[in-house]
Amino acid sequence: GQTTGALAGAIFAYNNLLKAQLTLTQQRRNLALLRKIAARTEQRYRNGWSDLIEVNRRQMAFAKNERAVFQACQAVAGRSAMLAEAIGMSLPPGHILKLAEPLPSPGGIDISRQAVDAAIRNNPSVQAAKERVTISRKKLAQARAAFYPKLSLVGRYDWLGQSRDSLASAYYTTSPNSYRVELVLQQSLGPFTSEDAAVASAQADIERARDAYRQTVLAVETQYRTILSARLESRLATQSAERSVKQARGILRLSRQLAAHGQINLNALDSARLTVNKAAAQAAELKLDSVLYAWLSDEALHPRKFISMLMNVTQGQGGRSKLK
Repeated sequence: GQTTGALAGAIFAYNNLLKAQLTLTQQRRNLALLRKIAARTEQRYRNGWSDLIEVNRRQMAFAKNERAVFQACQAVAGRSAMLAEAIGMSLPPGHILKLAEPLPSPGGIDISRQAVDAAIRNNPSVQAAKERVTISRKKLAQARAAFYPKLSLVGRYDWLGQSRDSLASAYYTTSPNSYRVELVLQQSLGPFTSEDAAVASAQADIERARDAYRQTVLAVETQYRTILSARLESRLATQSAERSVKQARGILRLSRQLAAHGQINLNALDSARLTVNKAAAQAAELKLDSVLYAWLSDEALHPRKFISMLMNVTQGQGGRSKLK
């Protein structure tokens, strides 16, 4: 459990660093485009084709993006440190991890209702809660046993029964009559104050154990359903974002054609490029999240197979290091 949890934490940190790197790359591209747009706007203002309000608006957009680049750099440094901690790596001061490629997609797993129910039953927390219910039932049975008749068998060897004067003569003069066997039947007639209290306490314990079991099952089921829902939602969001990228690229192609015929200026063309960059970055981040939730659902539903699945995928990638 600790090993799979540590691996899941490392994968989560890996994904966060990848997203931070994507954000930094996008912000740098946007900064270059905004710098060009601001410079052209100033030139247009000097030529009398624009006003000062437009110049200030472009400069403010450029300054805002500069701050975004700085924040993205801080995010990369922070998430790099988190990943290093998750994998047990010590980074020298001023150094960061740089990821060379994204997480590989895990293999297909069974996420049917039957598989989810089986995973819930096999969850360690659920099994522990179920074991506590079993123990409480045994304690209740023991408490109720105080009302039942008690049958006991006692065996005794009375080797002093022949002579009280000499131990040696008593030992050497034993006979079959020296063996004693007793069969005792006991039945309490009351009052049963302490027994009633013990049964009531055991019944209360079993009810508490059953309530805890139901709450544990509900919590684990909610956890699994949340992960699977996030997996489905991230996949659908990725598909929607990819459609948005296609639309943005179509607008960029039209903008290039219009710019080639002189119908729009270069600022409008660069604005279309900005839109494509933002849409592509959003789609890439959503795709990373989709792969992440696939891994997390694998870890939740198949914790015992999670390590071997991760190793198989890593070996399938040729054992290449993803860290620089």
